[in-house]
Amino acid sequence: PYDLAAARSVLDGAMQDGCGWVNAVRLTSAGGVRTPYDKLTCEMAAALALWLEHEVQPLATELLGQRVASVRSLGSYACRNIRGNPLWGHRRSQHATANAADIAGFTLADGRTIGVRSHWRSEGPEGHFLREAHARACPYFRAALGPDYNAAHRDHFHLDRGPFSRCR
Repeated sequence: PYDLAAARSVLDGAMQDGCGWVNAVRLTSAGGVRTPYDKLTCEMAAALALWLEHEVQPLATELLGQRVASVRSLGSYACRNIRGNPLWGHRRSQHATANAADIAGFTLADGRTIGVRSHWRSEGPEGHFLREAHARACPYFRAALGPDYNAAHRDHFHLDRGPFSRCR
């Protein structure tokens, strides 16, 4: 009843000082979910679409009785360094090459919102949904970081397809 993903290519952003992007898209929907990401690498957009379709949507239906309608995005491309770990603070984040997406929560088809900050530690179905969706992100992304990783990720999931593998 919907396309797996709706994406439109964007012109490459010249790499300068470790920031820029190549082969990227503007992703407006994936897995039947509105996804407001202005710039994402094609690899990242494909991983996001597959995770939303094959993991997040079935989980939401099973645990919450509703499909996910949209993600609450905290962005994708941002020319910046890694945050939250002083050992890595001198290195560019995967956001600097549009190879990462941050998700603060989800809005369900009935309008309910499930927020990482407000529901992560909940023992109810919302918390179970978030923890399981995060755990199921690991096969799709090289890094899937959440509130249990560090304080910088207390309110969102950081998902990326960069060179380092970390699921936490």
